[in-house]
Amino acid sequence: MTRSGFAFARIALLAVVCCVLLVFTGKAWAGPYIVYDPSTSQVLAQKDAGKPWYPASLTKLMTAYVTFHAIKEGGLKLSDKVVMSPRASAEPPSKLGLLPGQSISLGLALKTLLVRSTNDVAVAIAERVAGDVERFVLLMNRTAKSLGMTSTHFANPHGLPDPRQITSARDMAILGGRIIREFPQYNDYFNARYVKVGKRKLSNRNNAFLNSWDAADGLKTGYVCNSGSNLVASATVDGRRLIAVVLGARNGGQRAATAKKILQAATGTAAPKVASAAAAENDDYDEGYKRAAAVFNGVPLDSVRNEGFSATHLPKDMASVVCKRRASWRTIRPYRLKRKWTASFGTYERPAAAYKLLRTRLLNSLNVVHGGNHGLIRKRPEKTYIAALGNLSKEQATRLCGHFNSRSKRCSVLSPDYMASLAVADDAYHKALEAKRKAAAKKKRALKKKKKRKRVKKRTKKKRKTTATR
Repeated sequence: MTRSGFAFARIALLAVVCCVLLVFTGKAWAGPYIVYDPSTSQVLAQKDAGKPWYPASLTKLMTAYVTFHAIKEGGLKLSDKVVMSPRASAEPPSKLGLLPGQSISLGLALKTLLVRSTNDVAVAIAERVAGDVERFVLLMNRTAKSLGMTSTHFANPHGLPDPRQITSARDMAILGGRIIREFPQYNDYFNARYVKVGKRKLSNRNNAFLNSWDAADGLKTGYVCNSGSNLVASATVDGRRLIAVVLGARNGGQRAATAKKILQAATGTAAPKVASAAAAENDDYDEGYKRAAAVFNGVPLDSVRNEGFSATHLPKDMASVVCKRRASWRTIRPYRLKRKWTASFGTYERPAAAYKLLRTRLLNSLNVVHGGNHGLIRKRPEKTYIAALGNLSKEQATRLCGHFNSRSKRCSVLSPDYMASLAVADDAYHKALEAKRKAAAKKKRALKKKKKRKRVKKRTKKKRKTTATR
């Protein structure tokens, strides 16, 4: 095929995929996607595949990949016990819900991680593999770099919101491809419809895709408000297994439908069915769809470049689209930070401005410090917000502020004593708020009782009057 013919075929396939997305997802969907053949390292279709995005629970694919390698190298066995620590047990849902000290096998832990997307298990596995979460995250980032995931950085093993947790559709396609090629023995972990834990039967969060098509056979979903609904999906057609990555869908149904349709477009396995009102155009459309899929052989993965991320090139925040609310910021109570040191990037009256600066500072310090607990600290009784990264050692906080101060950017080290004083003021505020709430509830109950007595008195008076009339 000539170069011009190849280019035309590529444009035709992309046009078909875009039409499919409009038809099958209702509203126009503009998130990144990619279809990738890991056996040939060819990209069959893509749109904004190098755009930075929040991975959400797609992060757990890397958690599993690092763990698979630890097992392969002989350091761990699937029968080894994974013990739930207090830190792991405290993670928010989705979670398995084991208490600190309880344990499950590593094999079952991996199944619940990939089938049910359990955040507590992700932390417990990280602690089992590397000793603590921070060392495990270093392993994740080292692995991502070795795989050529040049626009990916991990801050935790589960994917809960963190400005430093970033990837791209291209990078997730690489990771999904490496998993299915290097570790085919774990295929059942990715396509099981449920996992049994004791008497509980936990369904796969990817069932919408797995049950939509006979060729569907994996891999993993992800969702937080900031990212929208993400999916790394795989399907095998005529012995050829392809990866599709869909980022930023509005809901789980849309991401599953989108992944199915772009995979079908790439393999030419099914022509899309459109509304009967357009039936006159269906035949020509279907034939063009099939021809485009048949003649397009793909481009090398290396030709799809990551855009990268920086303080001025941040991932899109999908909270307003997906969760129908403003872009979110994370607040943190000072009592959670009072035992260690904190780096403060300034105090602001508007939380949105404070969090935007915090995201910028965190992205500018990825290789300076690792770990920590980020968020906005509400300063009481003032109505201001401190943009901070806490739960650091003194050396870490000093190094981080030294990094920014040397660049004429504000950063100050807050001691545990100072954080304790903030915690005292914060606790006093919340106690006063709780006392006020209880007083209001008591007043409401008293008013309700008073109204009830009036109603009873009125009914009694009416009854006496009726009796006297008789």
